[in-house]
Amino acid sequence: MSINSKKAAVLALCSTIATASLLVEPGVAQEGGKVDVHMHLSAHVGERRGTPPRLDFESAATNLVRKMDDMGVDVAIVMPLPQLENQHRGYTYERFLAAIGQHPGRLRLAGGGGTLSGMILGTDPDEVTPAVRREFREQARAIVKDGAVAFGEMAALHFSFNERHVYHQTPADHPLFLLLAEIAAEQRLAIDLHMEAVHDDGMDTPAAIARRSNNNPARVDGTLGGFERLLAHDREARIVWQHIGWDNTGKMTVALVSQLLERHPNLYLAIKIVHPHFEPWRSGGMVDDRMQILPEWRDLLVEWSDRFVIGSDEFVGILDGLSRTGPLSFRSTWAILDQLPPEVRPRIGGENAIRIYRLE
Repeated sequence: MSINSKKAAVLALCSTIATASLLVEPGVAQEGGKVDVHMHLSAHVGERRGTPPRLDFESAATNLVRKMDDMGVDVAIVMPLPQLENQHRGYTYERFLAAIGQHPGRLRLAGGGGTLSGMILGTDPDEVTPAVRREFREQARAIVKDGAVAFGEMAALHFSFNERHVYHQTPADHPLFLLLAEIAAEQRLAIDLHMEAVHDDGMDTPAAIARRSNNNPARVDGTLGGFERLLAHDREARIVWQHIGWDNTGKMTVALVSQLLERHPNLYLAIKIVHPHFEPWRSGGMVDDRMQILPEWRDLLVEWSDRFVIGSDEFVGILDGLSRTGPLSFRSTWAILDQLPPEVRPRIGGENAIRIYRLE
């Protein structure tokens, strides 16, 4: 079977695994509702017939809600990517506030990926002056004022997967990350964090990732020690580690996740699943080639069912198959919920998210 045929077969399989729509008032986060805590709008519209490129967040948001309706998902939290300063011009949360506003209750906001992230990634830890801290607080205050339920998407280690994709790393205990934890606790907002698992002695960049992009360094620093210091800095700060189940280093093991959950009561985990056929170069993950949850992961999800949520991390464009980056993950992520015991599904599918992100 050719690669294209395999992808077509996977897409056909995924398209048959839609969850039933919920008979609830649209967009109301309530007991039994389904919440996806991590989604992106891919709003770039390319040049056509002499028309210059533009951003159409309204159409992308409408398309996202259409997909949510199809799968019975009530609420999605939408956010910009974690960015260096001026990395993606125009892709800050302010640009899609109006689009979110057209779908009250259905789409909720996380902000900071296009603003706070740039300050953290672009500021040396030794150069965090009182003036920098004041500016950071002001930007965070604006995000809160605009109705965000989380600060995100933030990043501590983000690999590059192609030559146009940016690599960046900064310690999770960077002074501005610690300040963000304090602000999140004060404002009762969650922090959405993208971070690869790397033990403190660091590691060589996985060969498969290094081959995909020359932007990655030959070696990356450890992330887990700084992450634990961030978690311990303010226990009132709820930190949601994103993309659990999508492991690019091979270090995100059940043993590691279990230990972190034991030590840190303010740690929560968002599940993302991409079919292995789309990304055969990945080092690890939560499912096998048949999209079945590995037994040790299933046991962990059941044991810690009050600490996991769903965060699909799909880029939804203006039309299916257009203006989208990355593999499909919305359906494949939600599909694994049916593999869990009935008593666990409502917690991971929505109840935990409503509590963690205070969506009542």
